Amino acid sequence: MRRIAIVIVFIFLLSGGKLWGKRWEADRWIAPAWNTHEIAFDAKGNAYMVWSPVCFTRSTDGGATWSPVTLIEDWDYLAGNPDIKVDSKGHIYIVYTAQFEGSPTQLYMRKSTDSGISWSDPARIAWTQKGSQWPRILIDSKDGAHVLFQDLPANPGGPDSDSYADFCHVKSSDGGTTWSAATVIDSGIYCWTIDAAIDQLDNIYLFACYAANHNQLPWQSYCLTSRNGGLTWDLTPIGGGNYPSGAVDADGTVHVVYNRDIGNDQSEIEYSRSLDQGRTFSPEQPLTVKLSRQNWNPDWVELACHNGKLYVAYQDSSPGNLEIQMLTSPNRGKTWLKPERLTYTPTPSLQPSLAFDPFGGLHLIWNEITTASFFSELYYKRAFVPASGK
Repeated sequence: MRRIAIVIVFIFLLSGGKLWGKRWEADRWIAPAWNTHEIAFDAKGNAYMVWSPVCFTRSTDGGATWSPVTLIEDWDYLAGNPDIKVDSKGHIYIVYTAQFEGSPTQLYMRKSTDSGISWSDPARIAWTQKGSQWPRILIDSKDGAHVLFQDLPANPGGPDSDSYADFCHVKSSDGGTTWSAATVIDSGIYCWTIDAAIDQLDNIYLFACYAANHNQLPWQSYCLTSRNGGLTWDLTPIGGGNYPSGAVDADGTVHVVYNRDIGNDQSEIEYSRSLDQGRTFSPEQPLTVKLSRQNWNPDWVELACHNGKLYVAYQDSSPGNLEIQMLTSPNRGKTWLKPERLTYTPTPSLQPSLAFDPFGGLHLIWNEITTASFFSELYYKRAFVPASGK
C-alpha cells in the first residue's frame, strides 16, 4: 500500500504584499497517498484540519503551531473521504466513509465536544444499499447538521441504471444523536466529486458536474438547491464545466467556479454567480488562459469568499511544473486580477483547499508529490485579507 509523508508548514502573507515568508517543517508522519483534506474553524478562530484516512490536527493560534496528529481512523476499514465542520457551540463534526460492517462503503460520523481532544465512537448516519461516497457536511443557523453524499453504483460501468449514483441528503437536529432517512436529491447520475454550501437563510446548495442521461456527453455543472431544510430540491444548470466549487457570500450571492474542457488537451477555469438563491446563474465567464490537461488532471479548483472578495486556487502546469496558482476578485466577481503563483517547488503541487477563518484569514492546504512512488507532503499556509469588496 502506498503512503505519503505529510508535512504541515506555516507561511504568513503580509497584508497587501506578495511575500509569503520562509517555509519550515512543523511535523512529519506517514499517511495515505492521494489524500483528501479539509480545514474548518470555530467562532474563536481555532483551526481544525482533517485528511484521509481520518487524521486530525488543530491550531489554537491561527495556524502558527499545530497539535500532534490524532489518527481517528486508519486503513483497517478502508476509511477515507473526510469532511469537517464546527457548530456554534464549538462542537466538531467529522463525516467520512468506511467499511466497518464489510462491503459496501458506508457513511459515518464522529463528534468532539472538547476541541478535538476526545472523540465519540463512529456512528453510522446513512443506510444505503449500494454504499456511500464523497460526503459533505454543513451546519445551519440552528446547529442542525446536513450531510450530502453520493449513493454509489452497485455495478460501476454496467449498462443498467443501477450503475449510476444518486445524490442523497441526511440531517440531524439533535447534535448528531439521530439522523433522518436518506432523501434522494437526484438519481441515475454519473458523477465524481461534489461540493456544498449553506447561506445565512439556511438555503442549501449542492454543486456537481454530471451527465444526467447516463454519462451521455457533454457533461454539465449544476446547482441543486433546497430552501426548506432538504425536503425538496430545485435543479439549475450552471455551465458546461467539470468539478465545480461553490461558496455563498454574506450578501447571499452564490459563486461557482469550474473547469471546462476546451479540446486539444486543454481546459480553462470559468466563473458564474447567482443573485437569486440559485434560481438562475450568470453567463459563463472565462478566468484563465488555457491550462494543459496533459499528464496531470487540472480540474481541481477551489473557491472561497469573504466580504465580497473571491479567491480561486487551482493547479496549473504552465510554469513548467505543476504549481498552485490563485485568481482573485476584489468585487464579488465583477473583475478579476491576474493569476498569482503561490508555490515554487521542484515537485508537483496539487489538490488545493481554501477556507476563511472568522477574522478574515485565508488558509490554504495542498499536496506536494515528492517521489515517483507518490510519496507526498501536505503543506499549509495562511494569508491576511483586508477590506471588503463591493
